[in-house]
Amino acid sequence: MKEQFINRYPLSKTLRFALIPVGETENNFNKNLLLERDKQRAENYEKVKGYIDRFHKEYIESVLSKARIEKVDEYANLYWKSNKDDSDAKAMESLENDMRKQISKQLTSTEIYKKRLFGKELICEDLPAFLTDENEKEKDAEKTLGNGKTHTLT
Repeated sequence: MKEQFINRYPLSKTLRFALIPVGETENNFNKNLLLERDKQRAENYEKVKGYIDRFHKEYIESVLSKARIEKVDEYANLYWKSNKDDSDAKAMESLENDMRKQISKQLTSTEIYKKRLFGKELICEDLPAFLTDENEKEKDAEKTLGNGKTHTLT
């Protein structure tokens, strides 16, 4: 008998979910300004993310500028070779993997990477110092360039 009613007529249901505060929850929420703090935290995250990205870029550039990568000449010779065969392609792939490992080792072997680059020290200490140094560099550049203003001779 039950089978006569199953899948016979279409049935639509709309489910609505809402978070309704119970008891003192709404008062605590408003008193502690949770929503406002979350909005501020989201805005701050966007700003800080840009600063961290610049810090990481500066870190990568500083490490790679001092890096010594072996077998670059050998790779360049294979890269510029006009008629490459399968053995050349395999040799290039092997050299690429080797150079990637060398670069990775250079980036991950520093004390900054091991202890600070992804920890709270980055936010609390390194990033403020980096931004102060960067701001000073910008001020020095402005002084050197005359603040970018056009000067007229009289």
